[in-house]
This record gives sequence, structure tokens and C-alpha cells, in this order.
Amino acid sequence: MLTTNHFRIASDELSGVFQTKAVVFTEPGKSLRVEDVELPVVTDNDVLVRVKAAGICRSDLHTIHGHIRPGKTPIILGHEGAGVIARKGKLVTDFSEDDPVVVDYVLSCGNCEYCNVGKHNLCDRINFYGFRLDGTWAEYMAVPATNVFRLPKNVPFDQGALAGCAVVTGYHAMKVSEMTAGNSVAVIGLGGVGSQLLQWCKLFGATDIIGIDVDDYKLKLARELGATATVNARQQNFVETVSELTDGRGVDIGFEAIGSKDANEKLLSIIKKSGKAVIVGMCFDKISVTPVDLMYKEMQIRSPTEHTKSEMREVLRFLGRGAFDVSKTITKRIPIDKANEGIEMLEKETEKQVRIILEP
Repeated sequence: MLTTNHFRIASDELSGVFQTKAVVFTEPGKSLRVEDVELPVVTDNDVLVRVKAAGICRSDLHTIHGHIRPGKTPIILGHEGAGVIARKGKLVTDFSEDDPVVVDYVLSCGNCEYCNVGKHNLCDRINFYGFRLDGTWAEYMAVPATNVFRLPKNVPFDQGALAGCAVVTGYHAMKVSEMTAGNSVAVIGLGGVGSQLLQWCKLFGATDIIGIDVDDYKLKLARELGATATVNARQQNFVETVSELTDGRGVDIGFEAIGSKDANEKLLSIIKKSGKAVIVGMCFDKISVTPVDLMYKEMQIRSPTEHTKSEMREVLRFLGRGAFDVSKTITKRIPIDKANEGIEMLEKETEKQVRIILEP
């Protein structure tokens, strides 16, 4: 178990090193390959990160199964990662070697109209590590210095890795919802993102928090993380149950965090008048929506994407001050060589899993 970030790289560690171990995707339906690849080139504005922890996110499964077409093949997967700076380009002044960092997988241009107003997640020339560019499932990766954030020294690498996607994605979704203290919320899907989203809602003052899932383990965890009520959607009609829990009114804000067609359609049924339905999970199916039903309730549908750089900084401050606990949602740590086994565990739910960490 990773419990500290106090880790130093010997000055000569990279001498004569030309390859790094990585998890490589070639095509849908095939197992990933763990192999040696060339050590990434570090340009003047880059840093070379020695990855100490990388998360397996359900978004990675979309690439593996062909729902998302990668920017190239073969490609190193993974977009959640934290580690230490092993080498830096000569123009990098904000970081030093051995600094612990979190990798930001969203690569924005910094110059378009959206970047200029801080909306890096909507950049006109956006790119993504782990989807279009080689990602975090490797011993080493090179990224621009603008795409790493200093990890607080009291935050372990595994928690830092999740900060780069699961934690900040939930944070961004909560902010996009414009949730305010006293709101009632429901979170459908209590995996890596949903469990963090539930915690953000509690931290920012939601008074009634309903967690919905089909897994009793995740529902138990949700209660530990702050849910005031939970519903097993396999055993109960959660639309009816939410109605009962809210005296027939529905919730102020409902989040769908699993990417299910059925859950997205039912989401609209648990929102109260003037409430908001927030679509967080990646759903590739069309859903049926009758506009007049939205009109009668004056309901809003919102759909956040990714996160901004300012939100990454804010999230890391919360973690550094101990105001947000990621540890309970990390349910397994495995060597990078076992990536295929980790994916199978997450997908088939052969064990009680929320987030699995690869340790290169």
C-alpha cells in the first residue's frame, strides 16, 4: 500500500535507460499487451514523470470495447496517474526533479476563446492522454509541465491518481449543477466517479443525498461517505422509492454517473419541478425524451465534460487539507503486469470493486 510521497530518484537512475514498461492497446476485443516501449522524449517544456500509481477508469473500458476510437494504435491507455518528476526540460522552472505530481490528462491549447476564459475542458484543439495520446499505464510518461500539478506531500500517490479524473470529474459535475446548500440530490451509479460526486454534494451542503446502485457493497460504502438514503435498483423501483423519500416531489438535482440508457431515461422521472438532471456517465445510446414533459416541469438537462485547470488546483487543495477522503473508494492495488486482470475484475465485478489502482 502506498502511504507516503517521500520517494527520491537516484541521479543516475535513467542513465542508459531507453525503454519503459507499458500497457498497450492494439484493437477492440483483444487483450492488452504489457511490453517494453521506447522511453518518451522530453522536450524543453516537458517533464518526464515516473508513474507511481494509475487508476483504471470505466472510460478506459470504452476504448477497449471499441465505443471510443483511439487517436492512434497501438496506444498506451490510462488517464489517471500520479508520480514523481524524473527529468525536466531546460525551460521548466516551476518544478524540480523528485517533485510529486498529478498528471492532468486534458491537454488544452491555452490560446483559443475557451482557454482564454478558463474553460480548458472546451478547448477548440483539445487532446487527451490515454485516448488520443499515450497515457498513464506506463512506468514513465512525458507531458508538458503545464499538464502536471504538484501533489501535496501528505496525499499518497494512489489518491493523487484518482484526483486527476474520478475526483475532479465529480467536482466539475457538482459545480455545473449549481448545487446549493440545502438541496436534495440523487446519484445514480456509485462507482469511481459517482462515489466522489456523492461526497462533494455532502461537503457543499446537500441535506438529502440518495445513492442508487445495484451493488450492496457500493451502497454500504455510500452510506459511509454521506448518503442519507440508498436504493438497490435491482431490488426496488428507484423512481418510486425516490418519490416516497421526497414526499412525491422528487429531488432538486439528479446525477447519472454510470452511462446507462435506462438510468438516463429514469433520471428525468426523479427530478422535481424546476430541478436539474445532470448527465455525467458516458452513454452511447439514444434516449427517449418528450420535450413537453420537460416543459411542464421546467426541468433543465445539463451535461458536464472533463474539468478545468482551476478545478484541478481546487481539488488538490481540498485533498491536501484533509477535507476530502478518497481512500475508501480505492478497493484494489495491483502490479501493472496484471492490468488485464484488473479490467476483468472491474468489468465483471468478480470482487467488490470501486476503483482499481495499477502500480508500475
